[in-house]
Amino acid sequence: MSHGVSDIHQVQVEGNHPYSVYVGYDLITAPDLFVPHLKSNQICVICAKPLADLYLDTLLNTLRSLKADLQLDYLVMPDQDSHKTLDAADTLW
Repeated sequence: MSHGVSDIHQVQVEGNHPYSVYVGYDLITAPDLFVPHLKSNQICVICAKPLADLYLDTLLNTLRSLKADLQLDYLVMPDQDSHKTLDAADTLW
């Protein structure tokens, strides 16, 4: 991997819908990690406000570097259990 990212550890989660978890430093700056998972030219990043404040701009810049025709949207959700409601989920659609 380029972009100063090293020591990436991949953990495979098994089950009905298996997926990989990547653990390492500064992984959101490594576009190579995202490419195998892109199945569309449309991406919507959904995250909690504290995470958005820390990482959203960096992540969006990394994603924009992947494809020129990428349609990229994001939605920042409140970060408290009291906001984890069906009404909050409705804002996703």
